[in-house]
Amino acid sequence: MNLTETKVEEIKAEVSDKTATAFRETILSGIKGTDFYVNENTIDALFSRACDEVIDQVLRQHKW
Repeated sequence: MNLTETKVEEIKAEVSDKTATAFRETILSGIKGTDFYVNENTIDALFSRACDEVIDQVLRQHKW
């Protein structure tokens, strides 16, 4: 079975579904009670980009 771009996108979506909320909540609970503020959308965007990059790197040999 070949690893298609569609399958890679499915993997990215599944990773995000399973981890994004926990990642965001961990950061937000860690800074709770401090004077530090971070926007949830910023966390989500950075996390999504990082996950995409890791998955692309791991699966690179199959995509090219």
